[in-house]
Amino acid sequence: MNLKEQESINDYFKDDSKFIGEFQLPDYKVMRGYIGGYGDELRLYYTKFDPPHKKASLCIVHGFGEHQGRFLHIADIFAKLNFAVHLIDLRGFGYSGGPRGSQTLKELHMDIEVLLRQVSKDLPLFLYGHAMGGLLIISFLMRNPQLKISGIITTAPMLGFPMDRKLKGIKYIAVKYFGHYMEDLVINTKLNITGMSKDDLHIQRCFEDKLMMPLLGIGMAKSILETLNFMESKVQTFKYPIIILHGKQDAVSSYHESVRFYEKCGSRDKSIKLFENGYHELQHDFEFVEMKQIMIDWCQIRMQKAEPFGILVQSRLNYGIPMGRNNNFKILVGLLFFLVYVLVILKFRGRFQKFQYPIIPLIIIYRYYNKKL
Repeated sequence: MNLKEQESINDYFKDDSKFIGEFQLPDYKVMRGYIGGYGDELRLYYTKFDPPHKKASLCIVHGFGEHQGRFLHIADIFAKLNFAVHLIDLRGFGYSGGPRGSQTLKELHMDIEVLLRQVSKDLPLFLYGHAMGGLLIISFLMRNPQLKISGIITTAPMLGFPMDRKLKGIKYIAVKYFGHYMEDLVINTKLNITGMSKDDLHIQRCFEDKLMMPLLGIGMAKSILETLNFMESKVQTFKYPIIILHGKQDAVSSYHESVRFYEKCGSRDKSIKLFENGYHELQHDFEFVEMKQIMIDWCQIRMQKAEPFGILVQSRLNYGIPMGRNNNFKILVGLLFFLVYVLVILKFRGRFQKFQYPIIPLIIIYRYYNKKL
């Protein structure tokens, strides 16, 4: 499948008449509509690619600021290989309900559970996650290690950020301690669209896509940081089969963190492929031809020993990350230091000689949290 073929599949589903309903294509049937989510009157936009002779299921979880429509070409590939493919727009993204960009990862974990409840219990289940979608899948499975997942494919997983995109010092402290109180405050992530892919046609599509949303809530940023810290402390507990595909020129997610996760995670069946000239969206770039074959071969090998997904017996699964008992104390300390910092600035503005001594404790905090990144 070349890049033009990808776009033709996406164009087919851009027709307003194909937004809701069932549509028969030569190799499979597609069903699109809304399903109920966990939340007040929350509905999630859902798509299923349903081939006649199913041998496995695949759930696709999109990344931050995007939607399921950007992965229809991957759904098409796997549906033609007799995978039943399930996609949703996470809450706050695409055509799903929820406020834009202000979700916690705990809430997005709930959406993943909703997606998993759509799959057949009698088929092996594979998961695909891009960027934040990879972060969501990995952290969700760390919290629910009892689930029978046959394999995980993740592209450019959000396991950390390049140095020039990391929050440091006071900004890090502000998000960490005050994100919960400013969760409705939304900021621009300043993502560079031309750094997503080397394919100019795809860049044009990105700018034309009205559903792409670069705004990030402070509460969501706090949730991402907490989840990354949790995953770092529990990385060896991750036991699932996984393949990580990442471009070395990725300016959004750090490929170094992917390598680190690969080396430290406890899985006995793990692979990583780094693309020397790859950008953030390998699935929309010239590396996709190679990436596609790697994904197919990897899944087919694991299909030989794959077990059915089974039934989700719990009424609810584990979401988010477990909170420490002293969390309120940490928040109180953070508030105190932030207040002191503001008062000192107001009192000694423009007089650095007097300002340098009160700021010493803040320098210590800055260095401490810098090491946490």
